[in-house]
This record gives sequence, structure tokens and C-alpha cells, in this order.
Amino acid sequence: MTIDPELVEQFSRGDVVVFVGAGLSIGAGLPSWTKLMRPLAKSIKYPLPEDDKLVTADALLMVAQRYETQNGLNELISYLKSKLDTNARPTAVHKLLTRFQLETIFTTNYDDLLERTFRNAGKAARPFDVVISDSDLALSSKTRLQIIKLCGSLGRAESMVVTQTQFNNYRDRHLSLAGRLRMSLETRTALFLGYNLRDPFFNQIWDNIGLAFDDLRRRSYAVMFDADQATTEDLKRRNIQVINLRAQGRAITPRLAKWLEELQHTLRRKWGGQGLAFEAPQSSSEKRTQVQPIEKTHKNKTPSARKLIKVEIGGVGYDGRSMTQLYESVLRALVDQGHLAGVELPLRTSASRYLLANQPTHPNGNPFVRPVSYGGYYLEANKSRESGVAHLKRLVKMCGLSFRSKA
Repeated sequence: MTIDPELVEQFSRGDVVVFVGAGLSIGAGLPSWTKLMRPLAKSIKYPLPEDDKLVTADALLMVAQRYETQNGLNELISYLKSKLDTNARPTAVHKLLTRFQLETIFTTNYDDLLERTFRNAGKAARPFDVVISDSDLALSSKTRLQIIKLCGSLGRAESMVVTQTQFNNYRDRHLSLAGRLRMSLETRTALFLGYNLRDPFFNQIWDNIGLAFDDLRRRSYAVMFDADQATTEDLKRRNIQVINLRAQGRAITPRLAKWLEELQHTLRRKWGGQGLAFEAPQSSSEKRTQVQPIEKTHKNKTPSARKLIKVEIGGVGYDGRSMTQLYESVLRALVDQGHLAGVELPLRTSASRYLLANQPTHPNGNPFVRPVSYGGYYLEANKSRESGVAHLKRLVKMCGLSFRSKA
């Protein structure tokens, strides 16, 4: 997978600001804006096209506006809270964002998935402030990551920006936030994740709240899936380069996670890890209490001298000198070839342990001891050779592939 060298260089310099849209929350199980607005449109008899692809951003904002006019803002906000205030869990994409060295993340989402992700990452992620209002911006510190919630938060109902009128008055009511947004778009390379042209907030950010420098506007990037030519050309005219990934009918969250992992890999390989956040060193007490992995170097043998573990999957051979190495090569192949799309996750090996999941945490709450990750999937590789091969065979069979151990 090729990553635009200019974008990689901007990340290495710390010159990127990330915008997180509804697509990331949809990946966590929350409804899209079209699904949110359809019941409201029906209740006020506002006609929306049956095909979601034909629903425009303006139409979605108009539904919210007319519902608010007929039923009141209280009813509108209460409805949104009932649909969005759930126990949705952060995705692999949310967690991968904690690994970048960022100064600012803008989001138009009302949920708290980003905040929870950074909070749960602990010392592995940069300390952060949540900015919802102009006063929050004044009190935040430039030494900490700023998660700026442009459209408000479910936890502060009065802050939520929902209707067309609220957006039209945004700059007047949020002078500091609008100014910070404009400055970021003027001086940083923007990377949009989880947006499309039907997102009711995309155009509001770029054209109405942001800036209009025409040809002098700094180039930005938007990761999209199966975008058509009209979309890419429209955004190109606005100096937004589309990074067009192929969904191929599969869930887009693992595909986006794979792209972010490749971006991070490129930063390590070409820029020595510049632009990435690194875990803080473990204290002595943490090292003493760390669980020791099952895999250990054989006595009087270096890792390179160990016997290869060999398997054949779907007629293709894979090997590794440890279960970790073997799992890494197999997981990459299964993801790239789309074989995991039909596997129900998480996949258990016992009541307290998973083999494969979308996050490296076992059902008992303990983290994976030796996680192998790729494309938004995590394999627990902390196994003996015998059990590791047996569990791998089970997974491969679930993918509908043949398996043969050659060890």
C-alpha cells in the first residue's frame, strides 16, 4: 500500500491536524446521520430519497432544522442522546490515533469515543484536554493534545450544534473555536477520517467555518472508500486530495486501520519514528509485575537457531521461528485476502481468553500478553507451539481454507 510521501513528511514534521467524522463512530456501531434523520423526516413528513446515496448533506440539515421548528430543540437533542449515548466501544482506528504525535484533533462527533480511547491508553498516549466551548480553549494547555469537539458533546447538551441555523451562526457564537479552526487549516495539513460528501458537517467545516483561499489553500487529504470520479474531482478542485481505499463490500474499519498502520510503519522506516508517540519507559515495579510470556528462548540457543514452525494454508506455506512470527505473517495474509470478513468476533479459546478480536483485551479484562496486530485485528500469540498451531488451524478452518502443519 503506497502512502503519499508529502503526507508522510508532514506527519514527521508535526504539521498535520486530524479531523474525525461520523464514519469512525459508525465503525463502533453508532448510526449514520442518514439513519438518525430518517425517523425524524418521516415524523414531520419531509421526503428523503429511499436510496441513502441520494440523500444530500443539505437535506439532512434541513430535516434537523424543521424537526426543531416543529417540536423544539429539547426534543431534537433528547432524540439524539437516546440514539448516540450508548456503550459503544472504541475501534482499532481510534486506538491507532493515540500512536501519532499530534497537537490537535478536531471532531464533529458528539460521542466520547476519542476521549475514552486516549484516557484508556494512559502513559502510552499524550495527555489531552477536551475543548467544547470558547472558554475551554482559553483554559487548555498547548503542551497537551487538544481534542476539539466542534459540534459539542452529548455530555453537555447545550453545546450541541445540530441545525442549519446553528451552523449559519457558528462563527458569531464560537469566535475562538472558529478562529482556531481557521488557523489550523491555514497552517497545517488536514487529514479527514470518517467523512464523505453526504456528511452534513464536511462542507460546513471546509467552506463555511473554515477558509476560502482558492488556489492558495493548503492541500488537505481525505481518506474515503470507493469514491467515484465526480467526488474525487470535486474535492480536488477544493484542494483536497482523496486517498481512495477499496472497501470491496467489506467492513471499512479494518481497512482504515490497515492504512493507518502502514502510515505508521512508513514513518518508522523512512523517518525513524518522527511524528509518532512512544510508550513511556516502564518503571521498576511495572517490570517486576509484568506477566512473563510463554515463549522463551531455548537454553543455549539463540532465536535464530530455533527450529522453524511451518504450516501450509490454502496451499501456501508460512513459517516463523516463534508463534509471534508465524501469526504475524498469517494474519497479514488473511486480512489482505479478505478471509476474516466472515469470522464472527471475538473468537474465544476459553471462557477467559480470546484468540482473535478487534481490540487486544481478553473477556476477563486483561490485555493480550503478546498481541499481533494488523488491519484492525489482534491475535493473541502468547502460546506454546503445540497449542498455537492448534488454535491457528481452528481459525483457518473457519475461514474456509485448508490447513496442514509441517512442523
